[in-house]
Amino acid sequence: MKRIRTPMHRYGEADFDTDYLRWGFHDPETQLREEESILRIAGGEGRLRILDLACGPGVHAIHWAKQGHTVTGVDLSETFIALAQERASREGVAAEFIVSDIRNFTCRETYDVVTWIENSFFDEALVNRVRQCLRPGGCFVFDVRNPENARTKSRQGNWRTWREENGIFYLE
Repeated sequence: MKRIRTPMHRYGEADFDTDYLRWGFHDPETQLREEESILRIAGGEGRLRILDLACGPGVHAIHWAKQGHTVTGVDLSETFIALAQERASREGVAAEFIVSDIRNFTCRETYDVVTWIENSFFDEALVNRVRQCLRPGGCFVFDVRNPENARTKSRQGNWRTWREENGIFYLE
């Protein structure tokens, strides 16, 4: 039998969001652990201002907003932002969602926490611009795409873990 592979669309290309909806998100239990771990890493007391870059359909952002945090989600995909707005509305959650390419996004305010989770590319210039978005002492949490990601997606159950080493937190 001949196997035909469909190429994955890259960030910013047409149908990227459709591809990502098909393969890109973790199970709800893993997402919840990520959301809680990020708040623990940030270590802030009370309501936090959180910027969720490349927020996708807003799963993390909506969770944080439900907990009373002020959340802004940014994503290039109009499809993802529409899904996030629809879900937030359905769940009675106040969160701001903006359609924008995060490579060109300019912060209008500062945040306690900026996240860039499950990114589909790495952009050093973007990482440097995040500094402008963070309040003094703020926290930037991001992960780096692992070339083994496609293989590990086939694992069963909750396999991602957080660890701390010398004040740096790692998501594995």
